Amino acid sequence: MRGNFNSSQLVSLLSTWGHTDAQASLQDWAHQLSLWLGPFDAITLQGVHQSITTASASVRPQASMPGAQTLNEALQRVRSDLVNSISAWQRPRPGGSDDTEVAGEFAPYRTQYIELQRRMEWRLDPFRVHCRQVLSRTHSRLKQLADLDAALEQTLTKREKALLSKLPALLEQRFMHLKRHHDDGPHIVGWLSPFEREFRALILAEMNLRMEPIMGLIEAFANGTHTTQ
Repeated sequence: MRGNFNSSQLVSLLSTWGHTDAQASLQDWAHQLSLWLGPFDAITLQGVHQSITTASASVRPQASMPGAQTLNEALQRVRSDLVNSISAWQRPRPGGSDDTEVAGEFAPYRTQYIELQRRMEWRLDPFRVHCRQVLSRTHSRLKQLADLDAALEQTLTKREKALLSKLPALLEQRFMHLKRHHDDGPHIVGWLSPFEREFRALILAEMNLRMEPIMGLIEAFANGTHTTQ
């Protein structure tokens, strides 16, 4: 897990918009994580931790299981598909080719951003589960990591989704800010184009954030299988 949450590409981007101070918190990551957990969450994680540390049954690797390189290549294909979906999106033109028709409308951008968030969930969440299944069938220590990751996902997902669901609203604030300060009349491409670059940068930063737990599992899998050979 990252030791400094404020190093996130997503946080850094939002800080340039004035929505957050990337240097505001000097607390360590464990303390910041504890702020996300309620009493029942803590009890759940404690129970999982006790169960995985006392587990004595070993896991025999299965010959048919994919390797770390195979998982990483599959993740890169998923990432490439998502990036292509983001790159393929075009500025809405409801009534023709005149950019002034969409200059004051954020709704199409909100709809598209939410759709891309859903697409990321559909592709990345099942892949994370698949990675845990692979780790669980490989080695007892990797199974412990997979169990812990499952518990953390279950515990933190609700809070994470609540925070990520606020990104379209922050994006709308950015849209309105640019519109107020760079209203070029009929030549609005001057501010819409930079906004759309920021739109793509934000969704890419969110995608990278969502991929981090999966990348951590794959990295642990690569290191774990290498040391047990």
